[in-house]
Amino acid sequence: MQRRQLVRLITAALVGAWAGRGQAQGALPSCIARPQQTEGPYFIDEALQRSDIRSDPGSAALSPGVPLHLSFAVSRVDGSACRPLAGVLVDVWHCDALGRYSDVDGTRG
Repeated sequence: MQRRQLVRLITAALVGAWAGRGQAQGALPSCIARPQQTEGPYFIDEALQRSDIRSDPGSAALSPGVPLHLSFAVSRVDGSACRPLAGVLVDVWHCDALGRYSDVDGTRG
């Protein structure tokens, strides 16, 4: 699966999850495919797999933070149907409260 396809799938899943937030637990909401968006100016694909994103992979410095729990349901849009995908990789791209992106020197939002 190419990165662009993954971005489309993630976007569809997030929109679908938001739209279906009032539905019964376990029901798959309708999906809405959105146009592709840019990966952003500071995206670095390091294939990191971690559950705590406070540490900077370049310097190992640990930034303060508060817990944020994210849940994703990634689906494939097939015509008018949404089919859940298993085993997908989700990249969380973030900056700190001052607009600095991890592993990028001299960045400000």
